[in-house]
Amino acid sequence: LHDAFVLASEAAKAASPQAMLQAYSKSRAPEAARTVLLSRHLGQLRNGLIDAGEDGWAAAVKASGLETRTLPVGDAFQVVWDFVAKHLKNQELRGLTLAVREVAKPLYISAVNHISRETCDVERLSSFYEEILGLQRIKRPDFPFGGAWFQLPGRMSLHIIERDPEKPEELHDKLGMVPERYIRRSHHVALTVEDIEATKKYLASKDIPFAVNAVPGTPIVQLFLYDPDGNGIEIGNFDIGGY
Repeated sequence: LHDAFVLASEAAKAASPQAMLQAYSKSRAPEAARTVLLSRHLGQLRNGLIDAGEDGWAAAVKASGLETRTLPVGDAFQVVWDFVAKHLKNQELRGLTLAVREVAKPLYISAVNHISRETCDVERLSSFYEEILGLQRIKRPDFPFGGAWFQLPGRMSLHIIERDPEKPEELHDKLGMVPERYIRRSHHVALTVEDIEATKKYLASKDIPFAVNAVPGTPIVQLFLYDPDGNGIEIGNFDIGGY
């Protein structure tokens, strides 16, 4: 890569092939010497002749006058080192592999799981959906608060949830100050994802605050967040383990 880079650079400004090769040789010689010296130290390290500790190989490399970096040097690569100098201030780290920042996978929503309705009177609201609208009541996990679940067409369900008495009255006026955990017991729509850990990383990469909750007796993990208008959203791995 270094050879191709330098040759291309010199070819762009050389008047003849001979001039190009002369310029290439002049540029390549210092790098070749540096590489040979570094290889010698690596060989000594591999054969146990240099201590691999902090005062061993690194000290030997520094004593040889080698700069703590591993990419080729020279005018053709100056732009690379300008970038490194800007983004990696600690010169002691420049000989290490520069880790590639992990890019979070895009969020993939596979289904709408449920819609929730908050209420101060669970039985009254449940009776309306069960007796008037004819929805079938379904099994609900053993949550530490009141509520009822009903089957909707398809794989969706309706969750009636008892209002949290500690929830602030002016929820929307304090958006961003009200903990996301209050979404769990208020109006929200719940979305299904396949990979909950990837979803956490994705939301974090977008600087979206969220609360985490585990559903009792199941492997399901719930994430709660707000949209920009203060509407509650739940995201969970609801399809895991047949739940």
